[in-house]
Amino acid sequence: MKMKKLLFITSVLISALLFGSATESFAQNEHLKFAGIPLDGTITQFHQKLIAKGYKSDIELNKRLSASRAYEGVFAGEKCNVYVYFDIKTNKVYRAKAVVMSLSESTAKQKYDSMLSKLMQKYNETNSILKEDKESHFVSSYFILPMREEYNEFLTTWGNSYGSISIYIVESEDKFNYPYHFSLHIDYEDQLNSDAHNRNVEDDL
Repeated sequence: MKMKKLLFITSVLISALLFGSATESFAQNEHLKFAGIPLDGTITQFHQKLIAKGYKSDIELNKRLSASRAYEGVFAGEKCNVYVYFDIKTNKVYRAKAVVMSLSESTAKQKYDSMLSKLMQKYNETNSILKEDKESHFVSSYFILPMREEYNEFLTTWGNSYGSISIYIVESEDKFNYPYHFSLHIDYEDQLNSDAHNRNVEDDL
C-alpha cells in the first residue's frame, strides 16, 4: 500500500515538473528572440543575459538614457552598437536593435543584402511575411514578420506573430564622416510586450 502511494506521489511530481517545463517553454516561445535571447523579462534580466553573451554596457551613454540601454558587441558576425528598449513602468523589454555604424554606401548595401539573405533563409522557410518598403525615407528597407501560426489573409499586420524584424540603411545628415556616414539597422520588436507597452502609453493619454 505504501509502495502504491509512493509511486502515485512520484508520478504526480514528475507530471507537475513536466507541465511546468512545457509551460515555461511555451511561454518563452511566444516571444521573438534577439541574439538568441527572448524579448521578455525585465531590463535587468535581459542586461544580464546580454553581458553573459559578451556584450558590454555603454556606461557613459546609459547615464543619459531613460527607457533604453546601450551596449557594444558583435551581432550576427558584425561589430555593432545594440539598443534595448523597455517599458518605464514595468521594466519589461519589448524591442532591441543592432546598429552597424560608419559604413560607406556600397559597404552598407553589401551588408544589408547579406543580412537580409540570412534573415530570409531563417524565417521565410517557416511562417513569415516579407514586405519591401519602397516608399520609406530609408535608403533600403525590408520588413519581416516571423509567425507563430501559418499566415493567412485574415490576419492583420501584427496578426498572430512573434513580432517584427525590420532591416534598413540610414544615411546620416552629418557629412563629417563622409563617405562613411551610413549605418545598417536590424530592429527586433516583440508583439506581446510591445502591445503591453503601447497600452501603458495609451493609459496616460
